[in-house]
Amino acid sequence: MKTLINLGPAAAALLMLAGCNENSGTVPAEPPPDNSDKAVEVAQHSAGEAPVDAPAGAQDVGAPAAQDKSSDVAPPGEAAAAAKSEAPAKPPAAYLQCRSCHSVEAGKNGIGPSLAGIFGKPAASVAGFRYSSALQASGIVWDRAKLDEWLAGPTKMVPGTRMVLPVRNEGQRKAVLDYMETLN
Repeated sequence: MKTLINLGPAAAALLMLAGCNENSGTVPAEPPPDNSDKAVEVAQHSAGEAPVDAPAGAQDVGAPAAQDKSSDVAPPGEAAAAAKSEAPAKPPAAYLQCRSCHSVEAGKNGIGPSLAGIFGKPAASVAGFRYSSALQASGIVWDRAKLDEWLAGPTKMVPGTRMVLPVRNEGQRKAVLDYMETLN
């Protein structure tokens, strides 16, 4: 019998399990006794099962753990909610201006504070960011209406703030606010 080194262990195991005769393509009556246990062991290893001679309940350390998928399936409504909480929506084109200063990653501030989870928070409350005294004294709690007013004219809303770039177009502000809501 020729050596199957070039095929790799998985291909060799499949050929051994199938019992193919390399010369004629026929199936021999019995697989070779010295390789049959190895073929089963290789096949079990690739399936994450314990080798034949392993104690009951043991699993091959190198193989991934078998998992019961029945408990991993969420009801349809919960699956959509979980997907929404895992990844925010794709940012709109209008957000490109915001991205130059603001991160959407919690705890990652740039020139401006992170926008992650901003809805419902008091102004000037993102940890690790140094705010202007004007914004600290503003008493604003960020809801949709306040953020819309802020984006329309930050220096008009809070004179003395460091944010000076407005989003003047109402449709662009709406798109940015819709996106920011996905960050909560």
